[in-house]
Amino acid sequence: MDKELVFIVFLLLIIPASLFAAFASPSIELTRQSQIDVATDTEGIIELKPNNQYDIVQIENSGLLSISPDNMGLNSINANMELFIGDINNPQSDYAFTITNLASEPISTEISIEPDSSYTGQNNNIKYYIETNTGVEQINTEESVVIPIQSGERIYVSVSINSTDLYSGNLDTTMKIIGERL
Repeated sequence: MDKELVFIVFLLLIIPASLFAAFASPSIELTRQSQIDVATDTEGIIELKPNNQYDIVQIENSGLLSISPDNMGLNSINANMELFIGDINNPQSDYAFTITNLASEPISTEISIEPDSSYTGQNNNIKYYIETNTGVEQINTEESVVIPIQSGERIYVSVSINSTDLYSGNLDTTMKIIGERL
């Protein structure tokens, strides 16, 4: 009986140890497919749509929104001037472009104007005037604003480009929009 008991104890120790050894460093591989469609600015989750009244604001062939004198066949704007695209006091009545939440849920958007590496202006040379249901928000270059946008809601943006005190240089910027579910 002692040999049988030793054998049973031996099995009780060996079987769990061998199972632990088999699963101690598992190698598991799972494969999942994902389908992610990339859309243009007029068809994405956050829609950017130009006001067709202004040639300076267009959707390029790439499908991306562009604000550039090139869109009007020009190389640059004049020195010492201020160019308004839309009504900065009431963008909803006259705007450069709109931002619409096409998602099924509300999102919080952080909108910023970031100078490109060749930018030679000051932080007030490019301004966005964003009209929401709570009023008009102004942001300058190197600033940002956070705006909640409900599903299907559209906000209106007018733009001011100011080259006062600039006689040459570059005012290239990038608009950055970061969206987050509320």
